Amino acid sequence: MHNLRMNKIATKQEYKIYCCLRQEARLLRNNPTPQMQQLWWKLRKKRLLNVQFLRQKILLNRHIVAFYAPQIKLAIEIDTKHNEEVEQILAINNITLKRYPATMVSKQIGYVIQDLHKYVWQKLNYPARMPI
Repeated sequence: MHNLRMNKIATKQEYKIYCCLRQEARLLRNNPTPQMQQLWWKLRKKRLLNVQFLRQKILLNRHIVAFYAPQIKLAIEIDTKHNEEVEQILAINNITLKRYPATMVSKQIGYVIQDLHKYVWQKLNYPARMPI
């Protein structure tokens, strides 16, 4: 158990769950859906207002989100089932979850990026006027 995250994991069972999640996250990173790949190309390398996004990130040792921006505590999901429990757990930890249908990402990527841009802009406390 050489993992640095072990400090946050209390039991061996939780560690096993975390290891399984880590393998699943790696698999998802290596085999992205077309929509995830399309959105990743818009978010990677700090392309959205110089905010770093991570993909297939394990949050709170129990849930994998498609994309996560730790600087502004924003998690993004694409086409997943609505899970109230996960949303509540993330909200308790001050993490905002934004969901987008896969069809919207593939057909209206501009709208998705504009929506994310607006949210990130507000979260970074920039002035009210956004550049176009």
